[in-house]
Amino acid sequence: MLDKAFVQQQWGQWLNDNCYSSWYGFSRMGFNVKPFEMKDIETMGLTKETIVHGGIKSVRQCFDILGVEQPPIHNPQDYLKDYCNRDFHLSTIGEINTTYGPYPIFIKPLTNHKLFTGFVIKNEMDKGRLYGLEPRTDLLVSSYVEMVSEYRCFIHRGKLVGSKNYTGDFTKNIDYNIVNQAIKDYKDQPIGYSLDFAVTDKGETMLIEINDGFALGAYGLNPITYCKIIMDRWNQIVNNNIWI
Repeated sequence: MLDKAFVQQQWGQWLNDNCYSSWYGFSRMGFNVKPFEMKDIETMGLTKETIVHGGIKSVRQCFDILGVEQPPIHNPQDYLKDYCNRDFHLSTIGEINTTYGPYPIFIKPLTNHKLFTGFVIKNEMDKGRLYGLEPRTDLLVSSYVEMVSEYRCFIHRGKLVGSKNYTGDFTKNIDYNIVNQAIKDYKDQPIGYSLDFAVTDKGETMLIEINDGFALGAYGLNPITYCKIIMDRWNQIVNNNIWI
């Protein structure tokens, strides 16, 4: 039975707003919440019945300790390409550094998503952000689209349970008919996750990213709703809980 949750701290404070939210939510749900720091992971008595919430690197380390298979990254162009409304191709840092234009383009790491945050290259100077990175690093490159507003849509057990504007003009709303259709079309979706959607300068609703629920940014979502997503996704990954 899941009744204990480890939530990450750093220097005696909650790691970020997400961890503060999960501490509050799990506490309200009656969980015994224990803080941990990165240095504690190997010795904190982790079991498959104990939820861990924190940074992606920390939670993935816990999966390794427990001997469970790492959840794969679901790239939107592979699972929901019809909702992306832009062109994609694969490249490497080396190719980007030795090719001139055409600009602007958006780049992000293909697999190692924590290597750097995706960004727009508008000119040769912007490539300086790639200095010192391995040239053979695989990248996903997409055509540039002007986004005026971006939302995180939270999905739990196949249903939209929350939506939060996190950047841009909050008065420009996404089309939730498109969001709900994307949820229906998402094959092999996890029990808890989010879809990030944007409103473009042309008024289109466009999918940006798929985010796994095991280490998900809260963006002000109700803490109990947030913790239910984390709890069910942890159970699905660690205990092979089949969701039907």
